[in-house]
Amino acid sequence: MFTRLGRRALDALVVVFAVLGFCYVPLGKKTGLEHAKAIFATAPAREAAAELWQAAGRVRRTMFGQETPTPEPPPNALVVDAGAPDASQAWP
Repeated sequence: MFTRLGRRALDALVVVFAVLGFCYVPLGKKTGLEHAKAIFATAPAREAAAELWQAAGRVRRTMFGQETPTPEPPPNALVVDAGAPDASQAWP
């Protein structure tokens, strides 16, 4: 029992350090997280996400027989804002 618990605790610790490294260790000028955000903010990535969303809707309708069409994904689903915050969208 303790061996399994110790193994899971060690696995969790490794995952925590891997996530921290991904978020905070620079790979060149950016961290791994910043690189991923930049990649997913591109137009081809947004197009691929929209197509994947539509395909998942078709699969769901085929498997469960739903008659209603899949709603379109929000246009800014994968948009990453890299600029300064817009004053018009500030909290009141």
